[in-house]
Amino acid sequence: ISKGQVMALPPLVLGSRLDDVYLNAALFVQLLLFFVVIGTRLPYLRQIARDAEHSLNTKRIAKLTTGRKLLRITHALCSTLLVIVYVFLLANDPGAQNQDDNWPIHGGSVGSALYAVCRVAAIMMWVGSTGLVVAEYKENLNSGFSLRLWWILNLCVAGATFAADLVKVVDDHDDHLATYVRLVSFGPSLILGISALFEPDTPSDRAYAGQPLLLAVDGEQQEPMVRATEATASIASKLTFTWISGLLAVGSKRSLEHSDLFELQVVDGTEHNSGILSEAWQREVASGRNSFINAFHRAFGAYFWKTGLLKLINDACNFANPLFINTIVSYIDGKLALSPAVALLCALGMFASNTCLSLAMGQYFWRGYRQSLRVKVAVGQVVYQKALALDHKERQNFGTGSIVSYMQIDAAKLGDSIPYLHVLWSGPLQLVIAITMLYNLLGVSGFAGLGVMIIMLPLNIIIGRKTGKLTMATMAKRDKRVKFTNEVLQGMRILKLFSWEDPMLQELLNKREIELKQIRGNMLWSGLIMFLFTATPVLVTCSTFVLYTVLGNELTAAKAFTSLTLFNLLRFPIIVIPMMITRVIDLAVVHRRLSKFLSAPERPVVDLDAEAKPTHTANNRVAPSDPLEFEGQYFSRSAAPQGVAAVELVGCEFKWPAVKIDKKGGGSGGSGGGPHRSFRKSPP
Repeated sequence: ISKGQVMALPPLVLGSRLDDVYLNAALFVQLLLFFVVIGTRLPYLRQIARDAEHSLNTKRIAKLTTGRKLLRITHALCSTLLVIVYVFLLANDPGAQNQDDNWPIHGGSVGSALYAVCRVAAIMMWVGSTGLVVAEYKENLNSGFSLRLWWILNLCVAGATFAADLVKVVDDHDDHLATYVRLVSFGPSLILGISALFEPDTPSDRAYAGQPLLLAVDGEQQEPMVRATEATASIASKLTFTWISGLLAVGSKRSLEHSDLFELQVVDGTEHNSGILSEAWQREVASGRNSFINAFHRAFGAYFWKTGLLKLINDACNFANPLFINTIVSYIDGKLALSPAVALLCALGMFASNTCLSLAMGQYFWRGYRQSLRVKVAVGQVVYQKALALDHKERQNFGTGSIVSYMQIDAAKLGDSIPYLHVLWSGPLQLVIAITMLYNLLGVSGFAGLGVMIIMLPLNIIIGRKTGKLTMATMAKRDKRVKFTNEVLQGMRILKLFSWEDPMLQELLNKREIELKQIRGNMLWSGLIMFLFTATPVLVTCSTFVLYTVLGNELTAAKAFTSLTLFNLLRFPIIVIPMMITRVIDLAVVHRRLSKFLSAPERPVVDLDAEAKPTHTANNRVAPSDPLEFEGQYFSRSAAPQGVAAVELVGCEFKWPAVKIDKKGGGSGGSGGGPHRSFRKSPP
């Protein structure tokens, strides 16, 4: 080693296997993740133990069955075996001496020290795993979700280590005892990983609804619904959606009834989701910003970005396939020399990549559409509550048609965009990675497709803006038509009295015709967008292949199949990104509309559900026996008893706008600008 030589990272792959340096470093990363598991699991175990000690845990989990006890004992034995394995490897593995060649620095070495640190980290994490299993066993608990995820991660690392050691034995004829010990240690990791996949989950406190959604009618008892099996489903069951197999089996034999359906979980209920959105909006109002999109992100952002991690996994698996295809086709074509073991691992890797891709995509869309429904019910409920609390003048300004549009159309636009919003960052990322891989594969010819996309992008943006303007105009025309329809329905008695049916119908048809013209223009522009979406990928593929052959390059099978795979991956972001531009424009319109509506002045809300007799200033609550002297909106969840009047007016004062007299002697009702005429009914 020459003086002054600096340390450099060893290559990721040595010969035909992963380098031991990275496999050992993964152990240290696992230890850091295990600390996260400990931090999330220990507080729950302490709370369980504290409640049991003071007899406060009324929802004490039932004792483990014999099968579950055997499974927990197996977990403890496997963790203990892995502790023994890493203690042996720390003391007897000759591979520690070989690490010095991988990490030379200034004439010295750090390989053996890093190797020892990683082995000690492995010993610590498996000792902690054993202790955590014992603590859960004492409290009659299944394995925690975070611990099971950590065992699955360990199985992935153990699988990579097992594959590298297998290549050593088959190709390099490594006959050291430590190598065989590492191969055998894959068994306990495999048992823990498989059991983590199929072990049932422990339902949380928010897994089941606290009260039935449908109350009894006329004294009839509502048949209870089935508890959602998703709450106790294992990780494998959630990934493959087998927890719903029972419901599907019933539906294949007969029509499903209400009692066959699962009980709605608390986290999916309207009350829960509207509550967190309403709370987020109140915090936004307190900050003075009054931005609906900020409140929306505060309420649903955490779940949204966790779903984005699944999208990232999906994209990573997507781009792993071209690498495997290029390697396998080159090996079959005889242009790449691989050992049989490595070729088999490439095939298995491609299978695992596509499996992971399918599972991640299923979970991504499941969570996305699930949050979409949550958003729709939350926005609709918040808008409805705001409409009830609006001041009379503000309610007249917005109109019933606009309020219904907020509850239905705006909520639907916001909810429908949730599953695809991640394309805003995923699409450009996929484009960059695909173009980079095409450049490494085809050279400058790969930029031909990029040029086509750059030419098409401004056109897509212009069309997207035009579509956004048409959408705003369509929504305005729809609001006018709905408002006019509601006015006609509300004044139907007067229309019949004066025989105004024909002119009102003609006016309604005219407004509908104007709305249909706007919709027709919007659909024509949407058709142009769809044509460009379909034609762009074809132009990208043709331009790249033509330029590559014109430059005198040979288009081999490996390059052709890999390029076609990359072009196929390019289709989705090229098609969806312009669509998302239009959706973002629509969401900007929804944001402005809802921000303006939710910021409108409202009447104070008084809660009538009170047992004692507090003052009006204490949380705006009054006792049921108190007179309603407060001008505002009164709210109660309790129905009036049978045979008792729901509303009783005693000593009331009625007010209405003063009648304005014009110069011709006619009169018209004011909207609140003039003095009020009042009539007071004295108490009996």
